[in-house]
Amino acid sequence: MEIVNGYVVAMLSSNQHRWLESFYDWTGHSQMKYFEQNIQDLIPKMILGQHRRLIENAAMVLKEKVREICINNVDHILAAVYMNHDELLIKSSIEFLRDLILQSESASSTGTGTLGIAELTTLSTESLLCCIIVELGQDDQSKRERAGKVISIIERYARDRTEEGKSTEPPLAAFLMRNILAIMSKVNAAFSDTQKRVTLRTQIKYLRCLFPLVKMLDPIQRSVLSQVSLGFYR
Repeated sequence: MEIVNGYVVAMLSSNQHRWLESFYDWTGHSQMKYFEQNIQDLIPKMILGQHRRLIENAAMVLKEKVREICINNVDHILAAVYMNHDELLIKSSIEFLRDLILQSESASSTGTGTLGIAELTTLSTESLLCCIIVELGQDDQSKRERAGKVISIIERYARDRTEEGKSTEPPLAAFLMRNILAIMSKVNAAFSDTQKRVTLRTQIKYLRCLFPLVKMLDPIQRSVLSQVSLGFYR
């Protein structure tokens, strides 16, 4: 669906209403239903393309505020943004996302005036980490390497927040183990997909991500992970 959703965003941006109406009919869903099912993939593409009008339209279709859509999907947005190798694109996308959130009328009353890349990253550390862990199972080596770097970025921001920037640096393995249940739950969900929305290719990627994940752990943690895995798949 990722490629298909890329076409949908392209058609939305070029106002191809007839094509979109035919597409929604073909899927058997209304525009609202399609957006509800695919917003986690659509909104990151809109953010990367800085399509403000499309995001505002999506919020209107889903009967939500722009700020709510951005915050509710910030893990998927940041995962898509961080996986880019273009640092300028990452910076401009983060600034665009920040502006969308802060421009909400309620933003000034929630203390988000200092919202920056660190604050955005730690809004959903656990779910963002899970999204990036899966990218370790990519076929493309450069993407796997990028995912490894992003995991370290997430860990650093989480550490700075919890330890207030202390110089003692906990190992990355300890950070991963603190989130291992969430990671395994996400992997398990991909293989327990009763609605058949997860493709075989995606399931293979989920399975492959476990091998580099295990390599990031020490021997004792690997033993714990094996016990956790047995608990999930009994």
